[in-house]
Amino acid sequence: MIGEQKLSIDGKEYALRADWKTGQLIAERVADPFTIIADFAKAQALGEITGYEAQFDFNMTNSIRIIHAGLDGINAGVSIDDVGNYFMGSKMAAATSAAMAFIMLFSSDADLLGEGETNGEGKEPTGENS
Repeated sequence: MIGEQKLSIDGKEYALRADWKTGQLIAERVADPFTIIADFAKAQALGEITGYEAQFDFNMTNSIRIIHAGLDGINAGVSIDDVGNYFMGSKMAAATSAAMAFIMLFSSDADLLGEGETNGEGKEPTGENS
């Protein structure tokens, strides 16, 4: 099942889809979604023990690019400048939260502590289209 996240920009609601097309757009513009997830999970699991810090930063630019890729994935026709301008100022924390939540939709069963890109090798197929 493809995850969806509702997002409102300038009063219009969109349903961003964590699908193949959008994943490829995020990979081209920012980084592979599974790599982002794995890095975040590794930092959460090992950070206190080893001092490991996530290499990926959900900063302003990356957060806006992730959201924009999600909008392009559904052919919303919203420019990256419009996305950036909407979230500037007091809404930037909301953009970061939305980008983080959206990325997490790309994998509900990935090997979150694996290295690099997670491709599901060695896992039993899950889902209806397996």
